[in-house]
Amino acid sequence: MQEKYAEWREFYEKNGYLVIPNFIPTQSEKRGENEVSTDEMKLQAQKLVENFFSEEDPKQREVFTTSAQANKTTEYFINSGDKVRFFFEEDAFDKNGELAVEKLKSINKIGHALHELDPVFKKFSGESKVPELAKGLGCKDPIIVQSMVIFKQPKIGGTVDIHQDSTFMNSKPLSCIAFWFPLEDVTLNNGCLWVVPGSHKSKFLIIF
Repeated sequence: MQEKYAEWREFYEKNGYLVIPNFIPTQSEKRGENEVSTDEMKLQAQKLVENFFSEEDPKQREVFTTSAQANKTTEYFINSGDKVRFFFEEDAFDKNGELAVEKLKSINKIGHALHELDPVFKKFSGESKVPELAKGLGCKDPIIVQSMVIFKQPKIGGTVDIHQDSTFMNSKPLSCIAFWFPLEDVTLNNGCLWVVPGSHKSKFLIIF
């Protein structure tokens, strides 16, 4: 396995990204005893959204956008680092403040302490393969500083402009690595992740 990690690290350091197929089992019946499947995490995310709406504070309707976020951020977002909070898509509400889409299609993301506070995501985050991968890519003492479930809702939501992940979790020296785990198959047709190889070596385009 060390040989494989060395190969992955070399590719990652050169290109700034790494794709590892089948890192997570997709179905519960195919997972190991201590593993969490993508199906389980998708179901848990749905339950979290349903619970949020059943207990929702009608005044709390934070919209997340990467466009001019600094001008639109509230204390609800800023203080979410150690909480599980919910953020709506752009255009989720009509001009009267009512939901314009069904509830499960209105949420942009859940964040940012799922790895600490939610049992399913905490179990996944605690699997040995996650920190082992981080160490294999060069992290000496990896810790999880935030976690999110990001929804790619159909026909709603703002554009996520080209960016470097380090600008969202900016540290000096740079020390953060983003792990992106798709919970369903992603293709060119349904919103896959795009990367520019080597862009991690260029200067920051913008700092959020």
